[in-house]
Amino acid sequence: MLRRRKTLPRVRFGFGARALKALTLAVVLILGSVAGAVTAAAAVPSSAIIVDAKTGKTLYASNADERRHPASLTKMMTLYLLFTAIQSGKTTLDSEMPVSAHAAGQSPSKLGFRPGDTISVRDAIEAIVTKSANDVAVVIAEYLGGTEKAFAAQMTARAHAMGMTKSNFVNASGLPASQQWTSARDMATLGRALREHFPQFYSYFSTPSFVWQGRRIANHDNLLNRIDGVDGIKTGYTRASGFNLVSSVSTGGRLVVGVVLGGATARLRDNRMADLLEQYVPLASAGRKTARPVPGGLFSAPVVVASAVPLPHQRPTIDANATGSTVADATDDASATAADDTVAAAAVAAAPAEADASAAPTTVASLIGANSIFALDGTDAEGDTNADDETADAAPAASTHSGWRIQIAAAPTKEGAEDMLDQALAKAGSVLAKADPYTEPVQSGDSTLYRARFAGFSTKEKARAACAYLAKQKFSCLAVSD
Repeated sequence: MLRRRKTLPRVRFGFGARALKALTLAVVLILGSVAGAVTAAAAVPSSAIIVDAKTGKTLYASNADERRHPASLTKMMTLYLLFTAIQSGKTTLDSEMPVSAHAAGQSPSKLGFRPGDTISVRDAIEAIVTKSANDVAVVIAEYLGGTEKAFAAQMTARAHAMGMTKSNFVNASGLPASQQWTSARDMATLGRALREHFPQFYSYFSTPSFVWQGRRIANHDNLLNRIDGVDGIKTGYTRASGFNLVSSVSTGGRLVVGVVLGGATARLRDNRMADLLEQYVPLASAGRKTARPVPGGLFSAPVVVASAVPLPHQRPTIDANATGSTVADATDDASATAADDTVAAAAVAAAPAEADASAAPTTVASLIGANSIFALDGTDAEGDTNADDETADAAPAASTHSGWRIQIAAAPTKEGAEDMLDQALAKAGSVLAKADPYTEPVQSGDSTLYRARFAGFSTKEKARAACAYLAKQKFSCLAVSD
């Protein structure tokens, strides 16, 4: 016998015919606009590329050289120039950048400044990699270039010097602009360059969340928590571009950069990237890096910090109505969950106390600033030892190499340190022909860093001579001994 459902009492809603008609129309309009956005994104044919970051070999490509709007992938180049400025001593992570009316007036996603506020370089980096804040991108542009237009010209020049021939930038954020172009291959080149040229800053791209004025902001990149080995880099979306993503994977000795442009939805974009990485990462080289460094030396396009009228170091205030995402730069980050702690940038390991800091006329202190946490001697500008928390716990590690050695860098991964050694070998020629390259782990707080070093120098003078030559090739260098 069939059971009858219990008859429920009728419920009357407080809508008259006119109100119900208006409500129905509103729902139709909302659904129509959402469907229109998805349809517009779906109409953008996707492009993708998977590149072995060690060898430069293309493992997969589909429409990889077609021109596309980069959306917020633009901010990868904005950060490239900011990292260059820090690395060359033009600014520091603790420097405060002023907020103009132009920057404050950018469309969301943004932090929501008032003109006259300031933000530190460190906070700006984290706001870019997590929230993809458009106002912060313009703050960086004006701080480094004077105007956003001038900075965009620097971005384009830098891109072309790196071989990104399909790229053109007219703003620093990636907000819609008809002349803002890139390609999947160009974005892969930029992703490789960020890792190779800035191993000490690269860990910022794996920041799971950013705490700003008591608010925790989750990273938009859903693959960070979904696929082992994914360590960034950036998401982006505009209606004209569709859903974009650059991902970097470091696993099993393999380094791969993947790009997907023009996804119909964030979920479909992420799924396609996950499928491509699963298929092609195993085909990447697990050996040492064999390709030449990414085109474009780090210091070949100098960044000059624009002079600005000093502003009070007040903390920015948040406009509660200006922090939501719009189609200008939206992702489905509602599904992303905030991690318990933010990830700080990896600090370069402190060198042993007996290091010869006078080894070369161009030392790390002059290249990246003695006040930076990346100074090898662990001192600030006033000479106070271990002034920064990131370097305070760094201690020399036991070494199996004796005698005079030289140190050119320290990186948050062993692969990053090995890449620096390869770059030095490629440029030093016979100077390092008999030297023994090696990496050396060192504990810095709760993190392990890897020194990039060469051993085999019989005298202090030979080690200093090697450093002097490397300095001319734009490498930091320090001579050390037991």
